[in-house]
Amino acid sequence: KKRLDPSCSIFVGNLPYDIEDESVWQHFSECGTVEGVRIIRDAQFRIGKGFGYVLFDSPLAVTRALKMNDVKLQGRKLRVTKAVKKVKQNKQTRNKEKQIGRFKNKKNGAPKHQNIQKEKKKKNQTSTTKSFEGKRAI
Repeated sequence: KKRLDPSCSIFVGNLPYDIEDESVWQHFSECGTVEGVRIIRDAQFRIGKGFGYVLFDSPLAVTRALKMNDVKLQGRKLRVTKAVKKVKQNKQTRNKEKQIGRFKNKKNGAPKHQNIQKEKKKKNQTSTTKSFEGKRAI
């Protein structure tokens, strides 16, 4: 297997779910020598998820392939962009970020417990201007 080289790879989105690797291979072969095609599929049902990657032999072929953005393949306009290498996070880092995010307030970024304490203080303070005084409902 060839490893995805971002300088020689493209991301292809909006692929038909039932597309075969060979169709994508043939479609992009006019741009240059295709070294590999990888359609991302559902592990259980083996149906395409609608995107994949194409590996070329040179960055020049990538430039040609990028010009094929919005070109139709099997009735769907393809979305072609440069492949970007994502940095995978390990589970511990991801879980810490979730925990930190859970306690952050969206308005000002302060932890939620500080804002709750401020709200309690506001409730306990009595207003200097009384808007209504009357009998309590029974």
